[in-house]
Amino acid sequence: MIWNYVFKSTLFRNELKHWALIISLFVWAVFATAMAVVRKDKVVLVTLDKDGFARIITDTNDLLLKKEMGAFINHFLSLYYGYSDKDFLNRIGDATDLMTDELWLQKKEDLVKISEDLKAMPLIQEVKVLSIDLVSENKLEAELELSITTRLQATKARLRVEVELKHAPRTLKRPWGYQIAGLVEHVL
Repeated sequence: MIWNYVFKSTLFRNELKHWALIISLFVWAVFATAMAVVRKDKVVLVTLDKDGFARIITDTNDLLLKKEMGAFINHFLSLYYGYSDKDFLNRIGDATDLMTDELWLQKKEDLVKISEDLKAMPLIQEVKVLSIDLVSENKLEAELELSITTRLQATKARLRVEVELKHAPRTLKRPWGYQIAGLVEHVL
């Protein structure tokens, strides 16, 4: 007799629906999380060959990956060394997104000092990448020509930059799959 009253109660039925929904959402969340952890998608690179046919890249020494590495280094160097007092923070911000956290912490003080110096003496620094040479699997050397223009003068400088790469997951911010792990400059 009490059960008839309890099951006929609108309040009880609504509360029962409410808890059933909460429990089902909890079960779904646990299942979806477990599937996301278990499932490891593999990134597959597909390109077109010279005849226009799709080709899966399986070899790490593939010519396309070497070109991609060169494009990545070129992009990084143009961001890191090419700036003006107006766009320094944006360009260096984009460049440091391509670095490992350890390298960013090493370079942070120097970059803050450059930013402060640019406020006192505005300049434009343009970079021309003269060459990029692969030293080993994850080390490259690049030769750069910098054109530095201040209000009163224009100068040129040459640098040899040693860059160490580290493989990293591809993301929207870092679609190349690399991070800069080391950066050493030598004035020529």
